[in-house]
Amino acid sequence: MPRKKNPTKQELAEQISTYKKTGSYKTKKGSSNDQKLTYSYFEASWEVPKELLPTGASRRRLTARGSSKEEAKWALVSQITEFQRDPSTHWLKTHARGASLDAYVSEKWVKKLRSDPISETVKRRHLENYKNHIQFALGNKSLTTITTDDLQKLIHTTLRTTRTLPSTIRKDGERTVEGLSEATRKNVYSTLSKLFRSIYEDKLIVENPMKYVVKVKPKRQEEQELDKKISQVSSMMTKIQKSPDYCRFLLQFLGLRRAERLGLTWDNVKNLNTSSPYIVVANQLARYETPEYEFATRTKTDKDLYGWYIKPHTKTNNIREIPLPPNFAKALRDHKKQWEKNRSAWEPKRKKQLKAHQIWEENGRKGEEPIVMPPINMEKLLFLKPNGDLITLNRDNEDWANLLVKHRIPKFRAHLMRHATASMLAESNTQLSEIYLKTLLGHETTAMAYYYTKLHHKNMKKAMNIYEKSLTFFKD
Repeated sequence: MPRKKNPTKQELAEQISTYKKTGSYKTKKGSSNDQKLTYSYFEASWEVPKELLPTGASRRRLTARGSSKEEAKWALVSQITEFQRDPSTHWLKTHARGASLDAYVSEKWVKKLRSDPISETVKRRHLENYKNHIQFALGNKSLTTITTDDLQKLIHTTLRTTRTLPSTIRKDGERTVEGLSEATRKNVYSTLSKLFRSIYEDKLIVENPMKYVVKVKPKRQEEQELDKKISQVSSMMTKIQKSPDYCRFLLQFLGLRRAERLGLTWDNVKNLNTSSPYIVVANQLARYETPEYEFATRTKTDKDLYGWYIKPHTKTNNIREIPLPPNFAKALRDHKKQWEKNRSAWEPKRKKQLKAHQIWEENGRKGEEPIVMPPINMEKLLFLKPNGDLITLNRDNEDWANLLVKHRIPKFRAHLMRHATASMLAESNTQLSEIYLKTLLGHETTAMAYYYTKLHHKNMKKAMNIYEKSLTFFKD
């Protein structure tokens, strides 16, 4: 069906109703001699077709004033033309009270992000930052009333205190979040900068309030501090070798990202019982986001998908093959023996669950979806709970944090083990080429920079020691 064309300016002028109105004002405020004067003006109005109303808009008319009928009418024609070009922006611009930050994000920003050339991971991170760390404080505020002070307080004060966030994993529906780290607050700052830059570009605010907000500058991880943690973790790994979680955390020392490690399947482990075993890092454990903002950015083909799944590519879309040293291979072989024992325990129950799920599918997915453990297409994951349940990213984080507490090691993010891997590689006298290093770490700029910096210092120290020996004026 052909798209209906917008009416011409002359046709719009014929649809507009114009009325003569009167107003009044006082010549002196607060005086006993106040005089009330009246004046006349013309108001033109146009009823907005229902199909053009933006989501959340309650007003059905656009209006304009003038000193004559023609002036009011053509002022309104200009407004209507602007409205037809972009109804959402026009509504936000002319309704300061109704233009909350929530309204802008849902009406405009989600659509902008969807067409933005940045990666899907970054898009999701921006929306998660808004949902978790911005919406609760600023979502209901009008765009025109959010100040630099509001943003400064949110980033540098509010987000540093303990809060509760909604959770789809915990039974009580919420989780407690300690004050955000500088790195996380830097990410929130980045999201706010992008969001308010977009608002400013849409001419919905006169000045960008983020322009004067102090940037978050995370403190650089001191080399000695990280080295100390590496030593403590190494000692801990010696103590947990008989733990069922040993192999899962051992693979951190191969520089794998958390989602990559948890997304490994036995199909990714090659030649395990030979002298040349290796793993193929080609997947990651991921989750279909269901909240409204994330849902809006998804493609039409996957909007009916939900829950956890194995994403068939890594963060950088690169497939890496990493050789397994003997002790790593042994740990994986031992882990596979235990994994097979666990499978023999959960497999009979899973067959019944699969049958119930098939019946549910055949009946048009009516009622609650039957639980299957491990989830469908995830039965080959390397790391599962003994009962076949999934080890999610949050659960992995909690297990790691509990291990640190148990062994009295100061809290630090498991992701830092990638930096630790880079550090230990530099200390091992094995100078990897850039190609090999990228294969191991997966093009992680920070971790690679850490490797080269440490290696540079080490080589410089060695060179300076040799240089010192060439100087004849030092006494032995």
